[in-house]
Amino acid sequence: MEIDVAKNAINAAFFDPRFPPLQKHETENLSIEISVLSPLEEFEGDNKEFLEFLEEKRPGVYIKCLGGSATFLPQVWEQIQDPSDFMKHLSLKAGLLPDEWKKCRKYYYFVDDVEKKWNDIKEIRFSPKL
Repeated sequence: MEIDVAKNAINAAFFDPRFPPLQKHETENLSIEISVLSPLEEFEGDNKEFLEFLEEKRPGVYIKCLGGSATFLPQVWEQIQDPSDFMKHLSLKAGLLPDEWKKCRKYYYFVDDVEKKWNDIKEIRFSPKL
């Protein structure tokens, strides 16, 4: 499992097509945050109850509907503190209109954060095809 986590971190740093690859000079003081997700749990209440739940618990959220899906880690609460705004931005991330999250199946999860210094994993050999 630890090697899988390290491989995924490396692949995210160097092979995620959404971002430019990490450069060697950027690794000197790099620390890596690994989020270990709990299993997804579907929220069963209405949208008002969901917003109240979000306000109280501040979990990670995953939505899926209308051909789109998106996830926000709990760390996103540091930038978007209002539950309604949080869900609007998550809806946009899923390629939906801002309020379409209200039509989606909503899931929540919690995260255990584990920080590792780059030196802890940089020597792991991997193949970009893994």
